[in-house]
Amino acid sequence: MIRARLAVFVFVFTALAGEVSDAAVINGSYMVNPTTDQIGIVNDLPSITNLVLMEGVPQTVDLFSLFSTAPVSQQPIDVSFSLTEVSGGSFGGTVQGLIHGLAGIDDPGTVSFMPATFIVPTIGELNVSLSPADFANDFNGTVLATFLLPVPEPSSFAFLCLSLAGAIAASLRISRRAAAAPKGRRPDREIEEVEA
Repeated sequence: MIRARLAVFVFVFTALAGEVSDAAVINGSYMVNPTTDQIGIVNDLPSITNLVLMEGVPQTVDLFSLFSTAPVSQQPIDVSFSLTEVSGGSFGGTVQGLIHGLAGIDDPGTVSFMPATFIVPTIGELNVSLSPADFANDFNGTVLATFLLPVPEPSSFAFLCLSLAGAIAASLRISRRAAAAPKGRRPDREIEEVEA
């Protein structure tokens, strides 16, 4: 009877603590938005298809390449995502970046991006980061996107359940000692007498 209760408790605790890893399959499209015509974008297929994400495991994909067609001063650039999670949620967002350091047509420039977090309705947070890239008029820079479903931190409720499991185990040990002790003697008194 006690083992059956403990088994039910462990099952409920495992389910509530999120021991089963969540996964997501992402599909959708994105658009690169430079604010100047002097930046060329090479983007053969602006889509993400069947990208499988597991908690804590980053997935990286080639997103686009860029090059300069003329000297460019510091300019903003952003990438807008419109994505769908297969189990039913649509979401999206924009990753903002900056093109800098391109003083002349032959001098390389750099693009860098701020990390972003999108909220996926069926899963939770999705961290998105785009790699920096160097580029010029005579070579392309490739920007990679890394997607990561962070591993959720255990909740306070999970810690409470763990504490209760410890208390139940301790009470089971005490009740077993009491049942095994001779009538009229308390097991904790025997321990005190042995230690003295």
